[in-house]
Amino acid sequence: MGAPSYVFREIDHCGMCSAPSSSSRILGLRLNQSQGLNPRRKSGVAITVHRCTMCDLVYSNPEPLPARLNEHYDIPVESYWNEGQLSASIDIFSRPFSKAKELLKFEPGMRALDVGTGTGLGFIALRQAGFDAWAMEPSPSFRAKALELTKASEERIALTSIEEAEYPENTFDFVTFGSVFEHLYNPSRALERSMNFLRPGGIWYADVPSANWLNAKMINAYFKLIGTSFVTNLSPMHSPFHIHEYTHNTFEKYAQRTGLFEVVSYRYEVCPVRSFPRMLHPLFHKIMERTDTGLQLHVWLRRL
Repeated sequence: MGAPSYVFREIDHCGMCSAPSSSSRILGLRLNQSQGLNPRRKSGVAITVHRCTMCDLVYSNPEPLPARLNEHYDIPVESYWNEGQLSASIDIFSRPFSKAKELLKFEPGMRALDVGTGTGLGFIALRQAGFDAWAMEPSPSFRAKALELTKASEERIALTSIEEAEYPENTFDFVTFGSVFEHLYNPSRALERSMNFLRPGGIWYADVPSANWLNAKMINAYFKLIGTSFVTNLSPMHSPFHIHEYTHNTFEKYAQRTGLFEVVSYRYEVCPVRSFPRMLHPLFHKIMERTDTGLQLHVWLRRL
């Protein structure tokens, strides 16, 4: 399969809080590839990156949509995940799932749904944590790998997307979007649908790229300093195909507007620092820890 082709959709409102795009702040331009230290030397297609001034959601406008929605992920597993990612430990799920169990007052056999399970690591982690585990995955190749690795029945791991999935209301105690929610074109709709699958009092979890990551802010400042209008936020037209970035305020504003849930916990994870001298890494880590400007936001919601 060749490079995806795109159509461009004008966005007139924020995909989470519905604030008009006319009130958003323009951050800059993003190329459809890695930009390097001087994006002016690169050729390609650039889109405009916006930040909602009401809820902090970062999104592109116009939004590039693949001409066929399966182009990003209906690909060989090895072309999306490297060997290290394919052999990653399920320990990465230990802390977020333990937090969910604490918030749930967990009892063995509670039912959980892993949305976008990929190769099935989240499904395995849910099962080992004592949940009655279910999952969905829209990519046929990814699902096939998940079935191989988990030894689960085809019923347990559905070939579907959150936009098309059909489960009865109040089916699950826990719904998790592990590194998935940032890839969705209509996050508000996905959040609403997945909340319907949860029973009242159930817990919803996602880890998503933070719109306040210090590393990105410093790279953006560097791009501005060298006289360009480029930014490093998002990657809607190249891997890993991040469509949105979030802060905890994004979810707080959505909760206030809809009354569907409450934000019960969140934390910002400080990940490895990139593009800066190693001697500065300890300083950057401390700043990110103290200012909630780490790379990844983890958020837990409770359905009302």
